Amino acid sequence: MTLAKNMYHNQITKIYLDSLTKPVKEITFADVRNAENILRKFNSISNTNQLFLVLAAINLLNAAIKKNEFKKDLTYSFIKSKATILLEHLIGMDSLQNVSYFYNREEKCMYVKVYGVIFSFHHITESETILNNIQDKIEWEGIRLQKIAIEVYELALKNCTNVLS
Repeated sequence: MTLAKNMYHNQITKIYLDSLTKPVKEITFADVRNAENILRKFNSISNTNQLFLVLAAINLLNAAIKKNEFKKDLTYSFIKSKATILLEHLIGMDSLQNVSYFYNREEKCMYVKVYGVIFSFHHITESETILNNIQDKIEWEGIRLQKIAIEVYELALKNCTNVLS
């Protein structure tokens, strides 16, 4: 396991295990706006840290939309369309280091494993690109990233020096 992969995986695992007994950070309107801006600016990924940041932003919005205070400001169509665009982009580019992806047709779920951390998104659009480029299965490890969405997002921001253009 590379140093970066190990770092992310170990930090996320620790944060998640801590969240089982300690309170997690609450999502704020500023967090939601920031994540939306990252997704609006996203048109290409040039490195693995940028990919991790976009995935963390989608994960944060996916967690936020389930909370009453954000339901009127967010839409699943925005979140799911960004997840679809991201996966199609990932499929179309040369492979990034420490990245794999998988689309499970039965579950209608996209899995992207970055630095050993597994992001999953249900009910994205099943485009031909996605359906015709399914890689080896990724087994979900049980870490619920939406529960620790802010912590994952902050880690991604901290490690992505070149925010998306």
